Amino acid sequence: MEKFGFIKEVKGDKVHIETYPTSTCKHCTICDVKQDIWVDKKYVIDDIKKDEDVVIEYENKFSFLIFLVYILPLIFLVLGYIMGYGIFKKEGVGVIVAFVLFGISFPIIKRVGRKMSKNIMPRVKRS
Repeated sequence: MEKFGFIKEVKGDKVHIETYPTSTCKHCTICDVKQDIWVDKKYVIDDIKKDEDVVIEYENKFSFLIFLVYILPLIFLVLGYIMGYGIFKKEGVGVIVAFVLFGISFPIIKRVGRKMSKNIMPRVKRS
């Protein structure tokens, strides 16, 4: 994923970048449309100065995050129904277990998503 922006300021070992909204930002809700980002200088590839346009590239781990958010709750829902109906042989219990596991999937997604978002490091270079 790429974002475009410009350098607002350079302070010590941090770089303040304001990003421009793109056409894909309207459809994707992973991040805000317009962001102020503080990045460590160690992730800046080129020698940049204030008011220069830059490209911010992120590692492509978003496909796993998308799977986590959209597919994992459905898997929990279906498995919950199969387990509940398989154990108790009552459809009502299968539905209840399905919704309980569906609800349990969200804290799991939140925890894993937070851990993964810490590992996504940007690369900043001159555009």
